[in-house]
Amino acid sequence: MEIKRGGGRSVEQCEMVPKRYSVGFDVNHFGDEEIPISVMLFQQRYGSTWIPGEINEWWERICRENGYKSNDSKLDKMVYHFIELARNAHQYAGSGELSILFESDQVVFEVSDNGEGIESEAEVKIILSMGHGLCEVKKFADTFLLETGGRRYEKIKGKKGLVVAVVPGGTKGLRVRFSKKYKING
Repeated sequence: MEIKRGGGRSVEQCEMVPKRYSVGFDVNHFGDEEIPISVMLFQQRYGSTWIPGEINEWWERICRENGYKSNDSKLDKMVYHFIELARNAHQYAGSGELSILFESDQVVFEVSDNGEGIESEAEVKIILSMGHGLCEVKKFADTFLLETGGRRYEKIKGKKGLVVAVVPGGTKGLRVRFSKKYKING
C-alpha cells in the first residue's frame, strides 16, 4: 500500500484491484489540506458547505488516475449520492472519513463519522422513508448498509425492507456503505 500525495491531499491507494481511496475530513480540513478561511466565511454567510467541491476535485483526480471519465453519467449519479451522504456527515457530525473502492464490477462508497448517530430503530425507519438523503441512496444502490445505534440495517436482494441485526459492542456514530454495479475493466 502506498500513500499518494497530490494537491496537498493524502490519498491512500492499494496497488492492485480492488483499489481503495480514503480521505478524512473535519470542519477545517479535507485530507491534510486546510480549507481557506475565505471559503469557511462564505459557507457561514450563505449556509453552503465546501465539502461537495472538495469531493468533486478528489473524485476527478481519482478517475483521471485510473483512466475513467468522471463525467460518465452512471459514475456521476453515484458520486452525487456519495456527496449527499458526506454533506450530511459534515453537517451533523463535523468530521468523518470517506472511502471509495473500485472493484472489477462495481464501485463501493462509504461514509463514516463519529457523531451521535441515530439511536432509535424507529427514527432510522422514519429517516429511511422520508424520500431524500439516505432514502434516495438506499433506493439507488445495488447494496446498502447502514450501521448506527448498535444496529446494522442492510438491503438484501430478494428481501422486502431492510434486514436489521444487532452489532455486538455497539456502533459509534454512523456508517453508510453502498455500491452500484459498474464494469470497471471493460
